[in-house]
Amino acid sequence: MRNFLHFESRTLQEKVLSGSFVLLTGSGLATLINFLYNLAIARFLGPTVFGHATAVYTLLILISALTLSFQIVSAKAVAQQESLQEKSNIYHGFHQRAWASGVFVGLVLLLFRTAISTYLNLPSPLLVVLLGAGVVFYVPLGIRRGFIQGSCKFQALAVNLVLEGAVRLGGSLLVILMGFGLTGVIVANSAAIIMAYLFAIPRLPAAARSAGHCLLCGPGGHQQL
Repeated sequence: MRNFLHFESRTLQEKVLSGSFVLLTGSGLATLINFLYNLAIARFLGPTVFGHATAVYTLLILISALTLSFQIVSAKAVAQQESLQEKSNIYHGFHQRAWASGVFVGLVLLLFRTAISTYLNLPSPLLVVLLGAGVVFYVPLGIRRGFIQGSCKFQALAVNLVLEGAVRLGGSLLVILMGFGLTGVIVANSAAIIMAYLFAIPRLPAAARSAGHCLLCGPGGHQQL
């Protein structure tokens, strides 16, 4: 029995260490992609428009504090549960609150779009509105990533981080080449968030999927969250 527990503990440690390395590698790759994104839009948009894009992106960074807070809390809560059903119950509770918070922040950006764009010297309030569309998904994205992290699915989390960066970079280059400029870049940023949310799919038991409820799908309306 003692040998079994020692083996199980050792296996868990190895899993965490290997997963941490994968997550670190994924985070490093995502950071590199974001660096290339900054270089690309600075090169193609010019200093003035790049400044506007950076100002809008700064709003996203500020909001990311809320997203990261949800991710950390949910990851810890999920990791403390023993069964997948208990993890799923925790996930559903946090997911509902995250959607409510995301919608609230999105509405605040919508209502104060003119004041925010004036304060940041942006060319159009539409940029704040487009960012707000992505922010609605950004907060619940933290919950989905927290569930994946708390379930020790580090590879899936790393892939999701890289996916967000890749869509942001690729989408921005595409819309710039199509002539949409700054507006297209902000759309690409929101699209990257939404894409990351849709692909961060936790594996939940059938009972949780049938009984679950979320603001996006309604009671029992989702097949897999």
